[in-house]
Amino acid sequence: MDAMLAGRVQPTTLLGAAAAIGIANAVGVAFAPTLLTLSPLLLIALSPLGRHLVLAATVTDMAPFVVVGTLRRMLVALLGYALGSVYGDRGIAWIQKRYPKLASLVALVDRVFAWSPPLILLVAPGPLVCALAGRAGMRLWLVIPIAAAGHTGWMIFNYKLGKAFSEWLTPINEFVGANMLPMTAACIAIVVAYRWLRRRRQVNAVHELGGGMGEVTAADSAKVTSSEHPRP
Repeated sequence: MDAMLAGRVQPTTLLGAAAAIGIANAVGVAFAPTLLTLSPLLLIALSPLGRHLVLAATVTDMAPFVVVGTLRRMLVALLGYALGSVYGDRGIAWIQKRYPKLASLVALVDRVFAWSPPLILLVAPGPLVCALAGRAGMRLWLVIPIAAAGHTGWMIFNYKLGKAFSEWLTPINEFVGANMLPMTAACIAIVVAYRWLRRRRQVNAVHELGGGMGEVTAADSAKVTSSEHPRP
């Protein structure tokens, strides 16, 4: 395990980073019609969801598209790695709470990851796999280039996909541009309603995280720094 990371990363830092990323994503979704029309790269930087990527691919150049998207996704990858490296199973459990769609995949991904960690990280460099890499003790200097290469590949794939279907996607972009303000208002309303409905569950998740990860005791710290893990 990366002892330096375990000793320096604080729970409040991880919580703050996760909150900032979540807010950025919500802002991107809420203002997606406006951003897609006026600043597609900013949309990618805020919310690199698949639907945003393929639409933005039709109106951006490949190089900035790939660079911005890769850097943005690496933030989430590094957050996942930190959670797994510092908090092990507790960090992965929190990722499951924050990304409930991943919960049912955890057991399967965990088994597959044990087969070939570097290869799985390259093919699927998402937050869950990065957390598993942190828990397994992969060095950060090894995780960063592998995850970056994986995200670069996925960004290129999304760009090529958007270009391949540009004949069908361009009219969508034109419609969004022509109706930018009302569509943005509708997206804001949807995001606000969605966030309100999820508020209690998120508050409960944060409380549970604070109880399970709020403080690292001296014994936990000693365990973290002294544990031996296989390193690729």
